[in-house]
Amino acid sequence: MTTQIKNVLKIQLSHPDQIAAAAAWLVSSEADYVTGTTLFVDGGMTLYPSQLK
Repeated sequence: MTTQIKNVLKIQLSHPDQIAAAAAWLVSSEADYVTGTTLFVDGGMTLYPSQLK
């Protein structure tokens, strides 16, 4: 695994409060200009799924 990938991946399960924080941000006024995108809250695992083996 390259150093760059190691810096992106968290390799840990998320905690409910981490998911809740993302959801709270999405419904806040700070995210009022965010449209048409998917927010992945997965510690970088979507970017490099092959590195999880």
